[in-house]
Amino acid sequence: MIAGAVSDAIEVVNPSTGEVIGHAAEASSHVVDHAVRAASRAGRDWATTAVAERAEYLTKWGEKLAAEADALVDLTVDELGLPPAVARNTQVNRAIDSLKHLPEMAETILGQQREVGNSLVVREPAGVVAAITAWNFPLNMLVSKLASAVIMGNTVVVKPSEIKPLAAWRAVELLAELEFPRGVVNVVGGRGPTVGAALVDQTAVDVISFTGSRDVGKAIVAVSSRTLTRCVLELGGKNAAVILPSADLDEALPAVIASCFFNNGQVCGAQTRLVVERSRLAEVEERIASIVGAVVTGPARASGITLGPVVSAAQHRRVSEFIAYGEQSGLRVVAGGSGRPAGVPDAGFFVRPTVFSEVPPDHRLANEEIFGPVLVIQVCDGVEEMIELANATRYGLTASVWAGDVDEAIRVARRIQAGQVVVNGGPFNLHAPIGGFKESGIGREHGLEGLAELSEVKSIHRPLTQNTK
Repeated sequence: MIAGAVSDAIEVVNPSTGEVIGHAAEASSHVVDHAVRAASRAGRDWATTAVAERAEYLTKWGEKLAAEADALVDLTVDELGLPPAVARNTQVNRAIDSLKHLPEMAETILGQQREVGNSLVVREPAGVVAAITAWNFPLNMLVSKLASAVIMGNTVVVKPSEIKPLAAWRAVELLAELEFPRGVVNVVGGRGPTVGAALVDQTAVDVISFTGSRDVGKAIVAVSSRTLTRCVLELGGKNAAVILPSADLDEALPAVIASCFFNNGQVCGAQTRLVVERSRLAEVEERIASIVGAVVTGPARASGITLGPVVSAAQHRRVSEFIAYGEQSGLRVVAGGSGRPAGVPDAGFFVRPTVFSEVPPDHRLANEEIFGPVLVIQVCDGVEEMIELANATRYGLTASVWAGDVDEAIRVARRIQAGQVVVNGGPFNLHAPIGGFKESGIGREHGLEGLAELSEVKSIHRPLTQNTK
């Protein structure tokens, strides 16, 4: 396994305290070239190994991750600013769980042989996968992307996030102990504009798997167009929670706030727009103010907190500027607002969880991804207008629909332009594909559809008269 050497080039900061707690790896373009060449050389042999043999490596990796779960939780708490229980459940455990279902799905996809007349249609590994992960789920995203590539018979070059790399690199160290065949797994560290750019510009890369911002995704597509390299992109979202007139507000509103503030508000799939009927606005605002008022913001390890800091000083500036802009543009504040939450340390990157109401469809806060604990309430009249408002965005990653009847919610969900729609609080399912419509991405990850993105389809045309000798 090839990895960029750890250096002092990139500081890693604890967002709860502002203190430097480590340093990120920084590779050169030469290391990236070497990693891609190694992956390309290893591809032929690895593609012909049995899925069961590949699965053994992942099973052993999962065992190592589980044995080191407590240490990985500690790293995640310190680098992401998440409360320990949240870090364990949504970051570490989900990474381990993501490994368990991959072998069976890979067997299903690669075992497909479809007869079409005299032709046999099969799937084969795609080749070299370049995987670039985001900082908001640094551990489980690295585990998922890497494992999905190799279980499908591909070789892989992964670039972990340089902003929050500590838990991800520890997982890489555990993976290195398994002694994969040389060149199958390669990890390079560094910044997106340098190391990431060098990786996606490689002609030997067959699939680019990227999770991150819409603007970076567009830049990757522009680069990949020179070689027509396939891209699987999971980008941003401005996701609507549609509260139909029949919905139970006691169930819907706490779940919407939980989604908006999940991972300290830093999730591309978070429900950050609440669409309600005008007749219910006053009641919704009153309940939302009460729910948000009960949120306890503070350092990740403080007792009783429910919301930690945003991830960095840069992210703190961004979210704070959005909140200030909302206030200055005349939006009505239902909860929160500018300034620091009461009682938090001066050094951490804390913002007040904030809700704005009656936000017009053309307002900046209704259209741009903030990536912080900020919710906007939008009002309309009637179900048709609610659907139209939910779809009035260039994004289409996720949505949620709440109704008194599940069938009613599903009928509306089918009309929402989003890759995933949660109906009445349905839980996240690792076996189902994720991805977006419109500018929220290209292709899918997870599930059968996600693994299929990492393969190629081949048609073998046989003679009409078989030679039986």
